[in-house]
Amino acid sequence: VDARVIDSLPGISVPVLILIGDGDSDYLDGSHYMASRIPGAENVLVADAGHGVNVDQPDAVNKALGAFLDGL
Repeated sequence: VDARVIDSLPGISVPVLILIGDGDSDYLDGSHYMASRIPGAENVLVADAGHGVNVDQPDAVNKALGAFLDGL
């Protein structure tokens, strides 16, 4: 309806991890946009995964989450 959520992305001040499957074509551009607008956000593209990235590639997701959390 309006851009309040998108406009608020630069104000996020907590660590952010964005995980997306490389086959999730409907949301790839959005994930890159969010990562570019959120300060310090980490955007991880998971190979051979679609929208259900955690179901398609659970080991890759767990590895990315572990690395992200270890970096906090």
